[in-house]
Order: sequence, then structure tokens, then C-alpha cells
Amino acid sequence: MKNSKLISVLTSLSPIICNRFKKYLESPYFNSKLEIINLYEIIEKNIGNQEISKHDIWRNLTPNTPYDDKRLRHLNS
Repeated sequence: MKNSKLISVLTSLSPIICNRFKKYLESPYFNSKLEIINLYEIIEKNIGNQEISKHDIWRNLTPNTPYDDKRLRHLNS
């Protein structure tokens, strides 16, 4: 997951912009999916962790469902 475009964009943002982006995601006007907010929070907590994989993120995001790469990629976009 360390080479994903999402991670590279989020690491390039300043803390102020990251805070504003999180508020944007939490706005019901722009986003109605709780999974996206949870995905952002998981990535934000593990942004310095180089060993986190897609499977680890999926396990934290949806603990009781099997890994679905297509759905995770859709959430990333």
C-alpha cells in the first residue's frame, strides 16, 4: 500500500490541509459513506507504517468480511 497514489497524495499535504480534507469527508453534503471516513482514519493512523498492506487495511475497515480488492480500490478512488 506504500506505493499507492492515495498514500503519496496524503503524505504531501500539510497538517492544516489534512484537517480540512477530513472535515470535507465528514460532510454529509459531499460524502454519504461511512466507510470512506473510516478508510481515511485508518490510513491517517498508519501513514508512517511502511509494512501496512491492503489486507491489513481491509481487516481494520471491515473485520467480518473477506478481502475484496475491487471494493477496496473503489473506496480508494
